[in-house]
Amino acid sequence: SELGLTIVRYALGRRVTPRVTAFLGHAWIPRTFGEGVRHEHRIWQQLSITGPAAGGWATSGRVRLEQRWLDPWDDASHRLRLLARAQKPVAAGSAWSVWGYDELMVTLDDTAQGPASGFDRNRVSAGLSRRLSPVVSFDLGYLWERGVFGATGRRNDHIALGVLYVALPRR
Repeated sequence: SELGLTIVRYALGRRVTPRVTAFLGHAWIPRTFGEGVRHEHRIWQQLSITGPAAGGWATSGRVRLEQRWLDPWDDASHRLRLLARAQKPVAAGSAWSVWGYDELMVTLDDTAQGPASGFDRNRVSAGLSRRLSPVVSFDLGYLWERGVFGATGRRNDHIALGVLYVALPRR
């Protein structure tokens, strides 16, 4: 019903092994729910793991630790995010793929006037991916999110998802 959250995320990554990449990144999230705009900032560290293929599906996982700041929080909030994903081309050699993932988020500490420790949210998502070039692709899909949101308690959100990926080539 309204655009309330946009996430601009960027990172630098370094391949540690053929299946593990470490990232350090920042996210800027202008929140436009209600009156005015509040700006959330996140610093994050991540390990991305490429899993074994399973029946034509490429599997991957991610472990991300975030430090989050938002007015009126008195301090940084620390959150752990765990994601498992599977993706499969719609046909051999196709630029189109189908994908799905599940992501669990847990807040690790209590933040005055901010998130409480414990379960934060769970996201289940599925959709289509299209590779445009060796460095550019996009995902379109549906995301169901069950979460704890402040004084309003638990909530279910249904979200149309669009993600543009740009990965600079390795030297």
